Amino acid sequence: MCIRDRYQRRVHGDIRAGRYFISNPKEEVEETSAQESRGVIGVLKDLIIGFQEARNPWILIAFFSVFLAGVQQEIGQKIFVLWIQSFYDNTDEGKAAGYAKVTSISAFGQIASLIVIVLGGPLLDRVPRFAFLLPGAFLQLVGVALQLIFQDPESWVMIVSQILQNSGSTMISLVQTLIISLYAPTEHRGKVFGAQASVLIVGSIIIGVVGGYLFDIQKDIPYYIYAGIAVFVTIVSIAFMLTQQIWNKKADVETIENEELNNEEPLANGVN
Repeated sequence: MCIRDRYQRRVHGDIRAGRYFISNPKEEVEETSAQESRGVIGVLKDLIIGFQEARNPWILIAFFSVFLAGVQQEIGQKIFVLWIQSFYDNTDEGKAAGYAKVTSISAFGQIASLIVIVLGGPLLDRVPRFAFLLPGAFLQLVGVALQLIFQDPESWVMIVSQILQNSGSTMISLVQTLIISLYAPTEHRGKVFGAQASVLIVGSIIIGVVGGYLFDIQKDIPYYIYAGIAVFVTIVSIAFMLTQQIWNKKADVETIENEELNNEEPLANGVN
């Protein structure tokens, strides 16, 4: 008996004994498609849950701030390069000079980000969260304003501008992670971080696509958009900070009043 006959007899014997299962390729494809569909729907549901947690004002302001950070990231990586190159001749020498200037200015910004990360982490445990959130947006606003006002890549002001923008963006990145860790429910914390990451990506995509198109019309337009978003986040942060202080004062007053009432009740009972 040849090997093929022995193999066929063994397979048929396994089938009769119920030890062999022949799958249907069509059923496998349908099952795989259903699993993939459930996976996509599950991810979308988790994303919606993450955004629903923005009903907490702290998480909402963190989303606004990380959107600004995404815009700054795209501005610094792509639009800034085009903006600097626009001041130099469209020749090999001009392109080389522009690229060298972008590299040197960006290096100062990266060093500033590193310093903020090293010093900012320990400080977050000692200072209010708004000590990072509000200045982060404000520093970016000042940085982009300096860049638009002076319009000179050879000036030292451009280095200061890049330092302010990178420092502000890094401060926001540090504090928004802490905010979500503190205020997002434990069971939904991962979903909120996923929603926050999508906000960051949306900010990068919008300024990358729209800003790149508008740059061809007028090179300063993407920076005006960036400045407008920075103004919005700064104003919202200030309003939220003032609101939080009012709420905290009211809560403190109510706590003191409740403690006084609780202390008066035993005395009144003792007199009676």
